[in-house]
Amino acid sequence: MGGAVLVERVYGYPGIGELLVSSVQSGDIPVAQALAMLLGAAMLLAVTAADIAVALTTPWKRTAP
Repeated sequence: MGGAVLVERVYGYPGIGELLVSSVQSGDIPVAQALAMLLGAAMLLAVTAADIAVALTTPWKRTAP
């Protein structure tokens, strides 16, 4: 999240990071909570997909002892 905020601030891109920062600064708690949940769910899906990809592509993890 910090990387998104940094890139959006430096290059002036509108995005989720800027929306999150502005909603926290203005006290718009429901928007900040929704973005935190959305970003947490996206991270959970990405980590799960990476774990599945490693399990499918690593031969020693596919064989049972």
